[in-house]
Amino acid sequence: MNRLLIKAAQKSVSLIALFALVLGSFGISGLAHAASPSTVKVTIDKFIDGKMATSASAGGLPFQMTATWNATSTGAGSGGFSLSPTGFNSPNSYEAVTADMTTGADYSVSEDTTSGTPFTLSGYTTGTTLEMAQTATPVMTMPSFTGMTSDEYVIVWNTTTPSTTVSLSAPTPTSPANSTTTTSANLTSINWTPVTDTVGGVSYVFQSSNSSATNTDGSFTSPVYTSAMLSTNSVPTSGTPEGTYYWHVQATDANGNMSPWSTTWSFIVSNSDTTTTPPGGTTGGLGGDVTGGTSSHGTLAVTSVTSVSTTAIADGTFTHGWKYVFNITIPDNEKNLSMKFANWLNTNSSSTMPVAGNMRISSPQADNANATVVLSAANVFSTPALHMTDDLDSSMMGKQVQITVETAVPLNTVNGSYTTTYAVQTLP
Repeated sequence: MNRLLIKAAQKSVSLIALFALVLGSFGISGLAHAASPSTVKVTIDKFIDGKMATSASAGGLPFQMTATWNATSTGAGSGGFSLSPTGFNSPNSYEAVTADMTTGADYSVSEDTTSGTPFTLSGYTTGTTLEMAQTATPVMTMPSFTGMTSDEYVIVWNTTTPSTTVSLSAPTPTSPANSTTTTSANLTSINWTPVTDTVGGVSYVFQSSNSSATNTDGSFTSPVYTSAMLSTNSVPTSGTPEGTYYWHVQATDANGNMSPWSTTWSFIVSNSDTTTTPPGGTTGGLGGDVTGGTSSHGTLAVTSVTSVSTTAIADGTFTHGWKYVFNITIPDNEKNLSMKFANWLNTNSSSTMPVAGNMRISSPQADNANATVVLSAANVFSTPALHMTDDLDSSMMGKQVQITVETAVPLNTVNGSYTTTYAVQTLP
């Protein structure tokens, strides 16, 4: 009897153990099915031409993205970020990872295609792994997740945009000849070579200025005239006032492709008597070194010398003499400018023409009543100094000023070409 009870008990224990094992198996299975992550996140990757983007394939450019979200941990919101060579919450280039959001979060993301890149958005794919997202078919619908219960991956697919840019050659200036002097009556038009391209319909924009300074895009910083679109390779200029003019032109085709600005040419409009040289006349030229101080506020430099009149009548008058315009940059803190010249030397003989009483300088940028200072001796700086207060181009370092230098050729001066040396000095 006891042995039967023991055997029965042993069988009962075996059945109980087996039943517990089955329950345990069910219990383990049930726990695995019920366990959900407490947080979820979204990983966004940029692919270009079928491959994960790199700084090289993307040209180092960022791609602007916008996103919206709603989670218990973060609340609802929206914002922007970029897929760029520097990962966003990720060590990988062109990859962004969201912050952890509580399970059940909503999240959507899209590329801002208005930011302008040489790539075209070709669609999005999603998946719970990167591999799944890679094998999915791209669609243009913005990825949007509702009630997230697992991590998600988004791939933003782009393709390189075929270039439609046409390279246009810059026009070439033709007339009036560069660095020449003319009169208002003779200056009737400015011309350049026509530009052609495969698109056709080329137009031009003409621009002129009293200063050669340009912006970073090549346009003049202070133009006196900018034309509308011109259909011909010339612009009428009748009645142009006296002065020094710099000009250039740019071509544009029917698709909006623009050429670089042409080379800048210049001319001077002067209505003074610069006709033939009668007996006793002489011609002249300038040449020499420039000396002067420098400072942290700019450097003294003669940037160019424009010859207004290089044919003179030997009658002792400034009206019929030589005339030059010096374009000079002076330091901001050295406003007192003086010049000196050596006696003029005939290049074909030993004849000289004295400086004393025959040369004078002036400047519209001087505040001492636009003073005209007559030089009293050769190789001596002029006095009083011109006090320079105005600036022709405040965007450049230092002050940009113009000094007019006039020479009266004395009676009985020997015919020929003459040269001199000059120096410029600025002092506080």
